[in-house]
Amino acid sequence: MAKRKMSTEAPSKSDSVRAYLAEHPEASIKAIIAGLAQQGITVSEAIASKIKYDKGRPKKRRKAARVAARHVAAGNGAELSKSDEIRNTFKTMGRRTRPRDIIAALAERGIKVSASEVVRVRSHLKKAAKARRMATASPEVSPVAASSASATSANGLSADELIAAKRLADQLGGLERMKAVLAVLDQLR
Repeated sequence: MAKRKMSTEAPSKSDSVRAYLAEHPEASIKAIIAGLAQQGITVSEAIASKIKYDKGRPKKRRKAARVAARHVAAGNGAELSKSDEIRNTFKTMGRRTRPRDIIAALAERGIKVSASEVVRVRSHLKKAAKARRMATASPEVSPVAASSASATSANGLSADELIAAKRLADQLGGLERMKAVLAVLDQLR
């Protein structure tokens, strides 16, 4: 982060608002604007409001930190969020369970949820499961190529042979390099 240069010029508007608030901590936004206007400094309500009210506000925690804290708290007997309760119910009843069955199971435990909440959590579970499957799948062989491994192309090459040729081209540094290698091999025959 760049440091602000010290200058002999007048302080910035933000610095002026901070200085005014230091002298008048209970001043309203309108009083800040009026007080600075008497000093010849024009300040917008947005700047005065931001400086006055953002001063002591804690920074937002990251989502992962919130989730981790919630899970730690849940282990200590604290309540889980509705989404966590829905996830746990899906784990016990299965992901294909109907939303109304999840709602009924949670209602028995005194937790009221809507169908839209259940559907939203289930869609997130599906996306996460798909991402895990895609991460564990081989990055070099697509699911389409894997399912058609026994199929042959128009020139009699199998899908496995084509995949092996692509891997070789990638190792050699591209198709042009592979063509050059094949030309040299053809001359050696």
